[in-house]
Amino acid sequence: MEDDKGDFINIIPAASSYPVEVSRLFTTVVDDQPEVIIHVMQDRGLPEGRHDFVSLGRFHLTVNHGRKKGEPNIDVTFAIDLNGVLTVSAMDLDTGEGKDITISEL
Repeated sequence: MEDDKGDFINIIPAASSYPVEVSRLFTTVVDDQPEVIIHVMQDRGLPEGRHDFVSLGRFHLTVNHGRKKGEPNIDVTFAIDLNGVLTVSAMDLDTGEGKDITISEL
């Protein structure tokens, strides 16, 4: 996943066996931030520890206005099923609003 600085955050290690599910808690970085962008990426890895980041998809989650940075609690879950299908879901834990994306080609 890509963070607000454009850096890659490794959520599920490459050698993980399926099925696997990992959740992380994120928040906003500016006051009154209207949405967060969930950018799903994969590191295809290159020799000598180099990286090859590929975008798998992205979606926007609306968050309520009027909250200070760091206040919203956004739960992002990455789940890969037995068939290798990835589902990424994000939910604002304060409002219950959520969205998800399913990616079948990893």
